[in-house]
Amino acid sequence: MSRLIAPPSLNVIDSATWLRERVEALVSTGESEQAIGYLHRLQASTEDEATRLYCHSYLGILYLISEDVARARAALAEANRLSPREPYIAYALGHCQSSHNDWQATLYFFEAIHLAASPHDRAEFMRSAALSVQRLGLTEMAHAMMLGALDRDLGNPWILDALARLYEQEGMWMETLDILDGLIAALASATSAMVVRTTPSVGQLLRNALLGDPAGEQALRKRTRAINARLRANIDLVYGEHDRRLLEHTGLAPTNLPNALHILVRELGLRERSYQLLESAQSLWARARHERFDVFLTPNTLAASIHWLVERLHWRIPTPATELTTRYGVEAETTRAAARILAERFKIRFLPQRPDNAGLDATEAERLDRIQRALLLDVDLSSFDTTVAMLGS
Repeated sequence: MSRLIAPPSLNVIDSATWLRERVEALVSTGESEQAIGYLHRLQASTEDEATRLYCHSYLGILYLISEDVARARAALAEANRLSPREPYIAYALGHCQSSHNDWQATLYFFEAIHLAASPHDRAEFMRSAALSVQRLGLTEMAHAMMLGALDRDLGNPWILDALARLYEQEGMWMETLDILDGLIAALASATSAMVVRTTPSVGQLLRNALLGDPAGEQALRKRTRAINARLRANIDLVYGEHDRRLLEHTGLAPTNLPNALHILVRELGLRERSYQLLESAQSLWARARHERFDVFLTPNTLAASIHWLVERLHWRIPTPATELTTRYGVEAETTRAAARILAERFKIRFLPQRPDNAGLDATEAERLDRIQRALLLDVDLSSFDTTVAMLGS
């Protein structure tokens, strides 16, 4: 009986694989135009959905880097249709809209924040969103978002620079100098804290290109000297540290309060920049108690849910649910459900009511409302299709 002999293997190179390798080689050397040509060839040669997503994502980002915003937006919209849960696609779409409609840009940045897989990514998405809401005139919110981004990525030079520019724009000269000092120190220890040195992924490619290199030390020192000169000319307009602490005092003393509110004040008072949290908590407690939510939910559940909401409302790193359970004696799901009831009853949102000329269609307006609710409650968007959990005692 004769034996079958297998033919020698042929080293056939799959064309799609070769094209992808060629694209990535060109991207890594900055040859964007040639990479775009190969991406179009790859796109035309395949019906595979994953490959088409790859093509649309890279094309959108390369067009955006090349400042061809119309083509970038079209490619990224198709990528978003194929995979609506990719944070960097939402981030890129936000940048596409940044020069066109800041309400739409904010919507995409919020979606990117919600989908972010790491604090590092979330910090950059928050920085971009802060710049967007700043252009909408929401300076206080932009400030909170930038500080929240910095909490998640300490020493990040791009966040420090954006925060310094916000302070400078608002005439907060002492704060500007503090941040510039921190930025100079950050640059001295790490010239490029966020730019990735290896072959970039599609998301890293975009971030590296959009951020560029941080400002040099010489330029920062020049800004510092200019601010110092302005301070000397307007010294009577600047509050000293003692005056600033007095202004930040909320008057909410943790004495003669219901025990649950006493715990809430104590816990929030331990946080940095606590006066902002305490003011929001005091206002929400008063409104909720007026409608007897302390009876309906129990005081401890109300306090835990307010703690949950105000940390997120001010873009802080949230206290873990297990710690809230320990502090207030309320199960995590009960706290989340109570927070949801408060948020819906009092229409708690990050953004104010949008004006009629915001440029959002009905679908986008609904998405913006849903993403705000999802961020406040730390839940997936799909959870809004389910019934609210029953509250415990």
